[in-house]
Amino acid sequence: EEKVKLFREVCSAVSYAHTNLIVHRDLKPSNIIVPQNSPPKLLDFGIAKVLDIENTEPGTATQLGMMTPQYASPEQIRGEKVTTLSDVYSLGVILYEILTGEKPYQTESKNYAEILEIITKIEPHKPSENPQTKIRNSKLKGDLDTIILKALNKEPQRRYQSVEQISEDLRRHLVGLPITARPDTFSYRFGKFVE
Repeated sequence: EEKVKLFREVCSAVSYAHTNLIVHRDLKPSNIIVPQNSPPKLLDFGIAKVLDIENTEPGTATQLGMMTPQYASPEQIRGEKVTTLSDVYSLGVILYEILTGEKPYQTESKNYAEILEIITKIEPHKPSENPQTKIRNSKLKGDLDTIILKALNKEPQRRYQSVEQISEDLRRHLVGLPITARPDTFSYRFGKFVE
C-alpha cells in the first residue's frame, strides 16, 4: 500500500508536467527522486518535448537513441508520435517493477531489434503471475493486475487516457472501491463491497 501511495505522488508530478504540455519521454526509476519528507521529483527532462497539438510527425532517430528502451512505449520505440499516453505506458512499467521487483519484459543482453520485437509484440505476464519475480504478493492479483496491464496496453487508445486516470484507479483500489478498468458487473461490485 505504501508503494502504491508513493507511486500516486509520482503520478501527480507527471500530471503536472502534462498539464504544462510537457511529455517526459524517459520516465524510469533513476529519473525519479524521492526526498525524505517531501514529494517525489522528476529528473532529466533532457529529451522531454513540449506538446504541439498540430504536429503529427514521428520521432527522430536521435530521440530514439536517447531513450531507455526497457521503459519506452511501443509507439516510442517504433519512432512514432509520442504523446502523454507514452508516459502512461512508462509509468505502467515502473509500477510493475516497484510491485514485483522485475520489469514486465526480459530485455537484458538483447539487441535493439530483439527489444523492439519484445516490447511491440509480446504481452507481459500479469504482475501476480510473473515467473521471474521473487516477490509473491496475493494483493497483486485482481485489481492491481488489471490496472498495470491497462497502462501497459500496446495500443495507446486502450490505455488509461491520462495519468490522473491511473492514479484515480489506484486510489479506488486502496480504499476498496471498484476500479474503472474492470467491467462493471454485479458480481465484481458486490465482491468489492463484501471484502
